[in-house]
Parts: sequence; C-alpha cells; structure tokens
Amino acid sequence: MQNSEPAGAEPRADWAPFIRPPTLADERYIRQTWVSSYRNSPWAGTIPNNLFDSVCAETYQQLILRGMRLLVCSNPANPEQLLGWIAFEAAPNGDVCVHHAFTKPLFRQLGINSHLLAAAGVTSGAPFFYSHRTQSSRFLRGGKYRPEIARRRDWGAPPATPKVH
Repeated sequence: MQNSEPAGAEPRADWAPFIRPPTLADERYIRQTWVSSYRNSPWAGTIPNNLFDSVCAETYQQLILRGMRLLVCSNPANPEQLLGWIAFEAAPNGDVCVHHAFTKPLFRQLGINSHLLAAAGVTSGAPFFYSHRTQSSRFLRGGKYRPEIARRRDWGAPPATPKVH
C-alpha cells in the first residue's frame, strides 16, 4: 500500500474527490502500480524475481474473479486524472479486506486514501484486514495484516473478526 496518511482518518471535508469505478486504462495503471509498489516491499515474500510479474498478475486475476472490487479517486475537475485507487473485497460476514491501495506521490496527504477507504466500507477507526503489506501499511490504523486472505476462496467463513491494536 503506497500512501502516507493514516487509514481510518476522517476524509478531508474541504476537498471532495470523485470516486468512481475504473476505466480499462485505469485498470492497466492499477495492475502496473500494484506490481511495481509491491515488488519493493520487504513483505513480498520469496517470489522469485523472474516470476514476480506473472505471480502478481495471476493473484490479481483470481481476486477479480472471486469478487475483488476496484475504485479510483480522480480529480473532480478532470475525472480522467487518476489520483489513487483501492482494491478490496467484503466477506459474507461484512468484514472488509483491502488487498492494495495506491495514491500517486504528488497527491499524498490530501485525504485520498481516507476517501477511498470510506468508499470501500472502512469507517474511521473500524477494524479491517489487509493482504498486501508495504512500507506504507504503517498508516493503516485499525488494519490487521492477513496475507492468507488473498489465497483463500471463501475467507469470510468461518467469520474472522479483526482485533484492534
């Protein structure tokens, strides 16, 4: 997750971004930035470099097929200008797992991540899970790192309730 604002922080009231589903061009950018930001994560595990792109592409595709949703934040004055995005899914029991989120460096600390989290169903300070850890994950207040969620088809059963730390 490449953001530098606390998750669960209140979205800025003085700025109203445009949250929307991604276009095909947005989806290409999402896949590209997901792979490039996760590649540099010390938590990317033991994926060999020569397989990294294909493993990430397969993970992304399987998550999409099982119901992962994508939302983008764009400039309200220019909806084609993408500022950030979030990939998430909700379990049948209502738990939310953020698989990855990204805000362009120029637009960090403007509340974009908070707006995206709110749109994904993560309210201020509410517990949630995240499956892909990066240096920016330290800003995810209320988030519990659960990488195995990305590997499970039905991660919401039995109910898994995160604990707030």
